[in-house]
Amino acid sequence: MERSHIALHMKKPKPKKLSTWFERNGLHGLQLHRFTESHFEKHVKLIGSLLLAWNDLHEHLASVFAAVMGKPHWARSFAIWHATRNDGGKRRLLRTALANLQGELELDVAARAHAIREISWILDAVDKLEGFRDDSAHTPLTYRFVGNSILDFGDILTVRNLLELQQQIVVPQAGFSNPMALRLSKSQRDLLVEYRYARDRILILRDYVVAVECVWWNPPLPWARRPSLPERRPDRPSKAKAQHRKKK
Repeated sequence: MERSHIALHMKKPKPKKLSTWFERNGLHGLQLHRFTESHFEKHVKLIGSLLLAWNDLHEHLASVFAAVMGKPHWARSFAIWHATRNDGGKRRLLRTALANLQGELELDVAARAHAIREISWILDAVDKLEGFRDDSAHTPLTYRFVGNSILDFGDILTVRNLLELQQQIVVPQAGFSNPMALRLSKSQRDLLVEYRYARDRILILRDYVVAVECVWWNPPLPWARRPSLPERRPDRPSKAKAQHRKKK
């Protein structure tokens, strides 16, 4: 009892921090992003919303797969769908189910043909977006400073830190030869434009899948018209990026 009482009153050792190790060894200048820095904010929000939209789309595709497989196989259909870890594999399951529709479904022949046509269109559109999803999920990011290399005397007098005259831009981290980062760096596309384009398309497709679900289980409902998908906007680099390219 005495030992346990003493142990309770003993001071707990302070947790060791790696930052102390880096400083002690002169490595405090290394770029160790927390991705909570302000210059990452837009990218973090867009990537997060893109990935959540993608996941939600596939949850509703799971419901369509179960509907295509038929009510008697409802639980088994979800088990098969979720046993497949790869999203592309899941969509292939749905394509296979569509190609082998049975006659005892809730839809009549005409509605069934329309459903097959529209779900196939959705799957084709999703296939084209998978590369965007993969890029957003797996491309490492960093940032660099860009700006005017020529400073006048007024600039030097009015700022406390010369880095204030430069802009921080987020770019793919290609320093470790990551294939995705190398490809995106070479293309010099605006990542925010890419992410926004993919997210907006994914959300429209998700909404259309939900509309198909609703008609499937409620045949009196009219079919929703196939939505138009936003075209890719021209990649207009920021002024900072334009200046950076001129230097090269």
